[in-house]
Amino acid sequence: MLQALKKRFKWIVIAYVFFIVLWLVAWIFQAGLTKFIDTSAGLNMGDGFVLSWRASLFEDILFFGVIGILGLYLSTKLPHDEKFNIRIESIANGKKVGDKARKFLHHRIKRMLVYNDSHLIRIVIKSVDATNKLAEIYAEHSAVCTNMCKDVAYPLDTRAYVKPTHQCNGDYGYVSLLEICEEGNPKNKETLVRGNIHKLTSQGFSKPILFDVPPNGAAFWHFCYSIWQQADGNKSTEDDWYYVENLGFTESLNIELINQTDQDLYFDFQYKDRNIYDGQLIERKREVLKAKGQDDTRVLLLNNMQAHSRDSYKLFMYTK
Repeated sequence: MLQALKKRFKWIVIAYVFFIVLWLVAWIFQAGLTKFIDTSAGLNMGDGFVLSWRASLFEDILFFGVIGILGLYLSTKLPHDEKFNIRIESIANGKKVGDKARKFLHHRIKRMLVYNDSHLIRIVIKSVDATNKLAEIYAEHSAVCTNMCKDVAYPLDTRAYVKPTHQCNGDYGYVSLLEICEEGNPKNKETLVRGNIHKLTSQGFSKPILFDVPPNGAAFWHFCYSIWQQADGNKSTEDDWYYVENLGFTESLNIELINQTDQDLYFDFQYKDRNIYDGQLIERKREVLKAKGQDDTRVLLLNNMQAHSRDSYKLFMYTK
């Protein structure tokens, strides 16, 4: 608190320290000061004047120091203690900023104040249909969404989305879970899909996740689905790649790839490395994913990587 006050009232603090030093000098050199006043200045006021002056200065230092600093603290606020609108306007403080521009800024900043503290994507290869050259993929998304603001609840403005690009004998896959819950308060929960499996069609699945994350709080959201994805396809065909998209800024993104089939599989993986400033494109080519029952059936594709909103990650599967 004192450091913050010194920054805001620098010259007041300097003046206050000056008077403290002056009082200490008067106390230490009291005898010499009395002699100077009586002899050199010829005023003949004696010890009483110096004692009275020093006592008065001490009272002033005590009164203005304690009461003044307390009054400044109670009557002023630091920027992070102001209301949200005032905090925003302290950023957009140009003379030519219009009302519409300020409203736009408020809206955009509100959407950014809830972010993914962590996001784990687990991609499980459940089976392979050799006849149709399709891999059955089961994906689990688990994220912790954190509110950056300590005094205002803000909505988690995102959407659960999956669109199958292939089907196996009329089966496009399913969504088995979509749920969000406040951290530490399981009663505050929104369940959109649970228990009754939602069968996918060629149109896919899209549902908004609307949930107010409390001040200084966090929420967990889970999204699980299964789809069929081409194996041994054409790399120049976008639909033959499996896409995973990150929704919202994420501080720590982790992606796991797990093989639950009885055969070794191979994969290519592409992503932008956001730990590098410009998001350099990284490609991992034809790496092996061991069959069930062997070592290394799990591959960590991404580990603790920063991710931006709408970043996508591409996976291409081979059976041989």
